[in-house]
Amino acid sequence: MKLHSPSRFTVLAAALIGALLGGCELFEEPASCPDGDGFYCGEAIGQRSGALYSCSEGEYTFVELCDGECKVTGNGADDVCETDTPPPSCDCPAGETCNSDGVCVECPARYSVAPYQCETFSTADGNGPGGGEIFELCATTDEQSGFMIVKVRKYSGDGNPAFSDRPYQVRVSGSGEGPCGPDKYFYYPSDDDPAGVGTEQLTFDFPSRWDPGQTEKAYCVTASVREGDPGYDPESQEQESWWYSDKVRLTRTPDCN
Repeated sequence: MKLHSPSRFTVLAAALIGALLGGCELFEEPASCPDGDGFYCGEAIGQRSGALYSCSEGEYTFVELCDGECKVTGNGADDVCETDTPPPSCDCPAGETCNSDGVCVECPARYSVAPYQCETFSTADGNGPGGGEIFELCATTDEQSGFMIVKVRKYSGDGNPAFSDRPYQVRVSGSGEGPCGPDKYFYYPSDDDPAGVGTEQLTFDFPSRWDPGQTEKAYCVTASVREGDPGYDPESQEQESWWYSDKVRLTRTPDCN
């Protein structure tokens, strides 16, 4: 916005009053810009047409020669250069967009979880194979980065609601693959270091990772056997997972707009 200088009338009136009251000589009106300090098109101020100038206290300084038209905005607003240069164009495949350099790059993505978005937990009743489906889970994701937070608690009928000190994991699978269930320890762990062991809720947080072209995956929570449990194998790096939850889906949608 242009800053308006005092009007010619105001300046002259002040000078006359000063002369009458104090016997001072009339002083000259300070230089000013037509509509206050700011930016002006050259054609509006008798300068080069199609160029933009800045004006400060009546002095003009060349800023730039406009690529297109220099637009006189009026109403005290700064004049501006308008470009006639068209945006770059590319013939990009699906999932990619044209950047300012005219190069195809991967579109940014939006992320969302369903159907158990916190604080709406999945249901569980303790039934099922192995130790049973005893965990209720919910999740949230950062819409722009896909960073995940997964919360889990035991079902309401469990007599020991606190989480004991044993291995817990968030495991990832394809959305069409079977439930986490026992013996699904081959589902890759996304996070195995939750906060909240010893309390009635675990919280996992981790970044989501994606293969090229992948748009959806599923997460669930499992608990693995520990020393003293049936099925524990001290020689194995991956212990069997007996207790488990339902799955929550994470969807990655390219945003090429």
